[in-house]
Amino acid sequence: MAASDPDPEALELFQRNSVVPRGYQSVEEIQDAERLDVVSICSPDEMHCLEAEQVLASNVRPRAILLEKPAAINGRELARLTELVDDSDVEVAVNHTCRFDRAHRQVARLVQSGRFGRLVGGRCTY
Repeated sequence: MAASDPDPEALELFQRNSVVPRGYQSVEEIQDAERLDVVSICSPDEMHCLEAEQVLASNVRPRAILLEKPAAINGRELARLTELVDDSDVEVAVNHTCRFDRAHRQVARLVQSGRFGRLVGGRCTY
């Protein structure tokens, strides 16, 4: 497993919290160093399309891309991305994250407050 983030502190924190052994500071860097089967793109919204295009343009493409919603910020970007996906052998799934959903944020606040004691594990299906 490997991760990339241009912010070295954010990258280090993610690696430590998620037990990810290798970290890189760019999409290009991680692609040069790793043979990735699955790529999860969960960067800021305005970077989703650009980073997906970089991955799809690579000589060594993954088998799948998990792309956070929105896949693109305008119709032109989406058309370009769709064409690249159609011309590739890469499966792309657009994921709708719920991290900003009011109910999910309320549950997070309750857990973080300690009201129910110390969290030792959790699983959620929605």
